[in-house]
Amino acid sequence: MSDDIYINIKNLQSLFDQFDIYATPYEVHGIVTGMVSGEVEETEQDDVLTLLSDLINDGQNFAKALKQPLYSMYLETKDGLSDTDLQFMPLLPDDDEPLSDRIESLIGWIQGFLVGFGVRKTDLKDASDDVQEALNDFAEITRMDTDMSEEEEAEEAYFEIVEYVRVSALLCFTEFHQQMKSIKAKKPTLH
Repeated sequence: MSDDIYINIKNLQSLFDQFDIYATPYEVHGIVTGMVSGEVEETEQDDVLTLLSDLINDGQNFAKALKQPLYSMYLETKDGLSDTDLQFMPLLPDDDEPLSDRIESLIGWIQGFLVGFGVRKTDLKDASDDVQEALNDFAEITRMDTDMSEEEEAEEAYFEIVEYVRVSALLCFTEFHQQMKSIKAKKPTLH
């Protein structure tokens, strides 16, 4: 993901604190990624911001200073998921942060993803077994213990889980956007 995606984590967290948004940037990125992954149609800026405000701001309109960073996060996330080089990465703390903090943020990201995905894609009957398994695995990962030792094995396990989450998010996005394309292709063109 590009470095300009969310201004920077500390600035975004500062904005959240200033405007009493109690979610973390990691959780919000998870929500946005889930929303984008479960979309079955294009979404306008006002609709994105309204849905986000319902999820993280008690339905209250966002302050003007928050609207652009949040919508930029949505657009950049969508671009990242659409990237043919598969460079999308969940927004998570840097590797120099304590492992327990990174795990806690990963769990928040996954919980956000499940919320965002769930508000967009409430019926999974058309989902492949792989997507259904990934979503079930996500729910299991959120139950993971955040108190892990800082040993190399724990670090390796964390990176494997992050990679699984990354690939699973890409899988969800790809599958449902293929469905969206086929639905659009079937719609008759009016002249």
